[in-house]
Amino acid sequence: MDTQTITGKGALELRRNLGLSQAQFWERLGITPSCGARYEAGRAIPRPVYLLMQLAYDANPERAYEEIRYERREW
Repeated sequence: MDTQTITGKGALELRRNLGLSQAQFWERLGITPSCGARYEAGRAIPRPVYLLMQLAYDANPERAYEEIRYERREW
């Protein structure tokens, strides 16, 4: 998964590639399936949700963790 370019369309593609229902995919992130459906339809994915997706579904979670740590230093 190229997490640098994840969009609603990318999230939909990822979910389908993983063979997960909307409920399975989004509830793992604490997102309701109806909100997830809006993201998949093109609504912008907020940065916190994007980071959760990286941690939950990226093959390299250490990379996501480093990105979060880097952002925190900039606060």
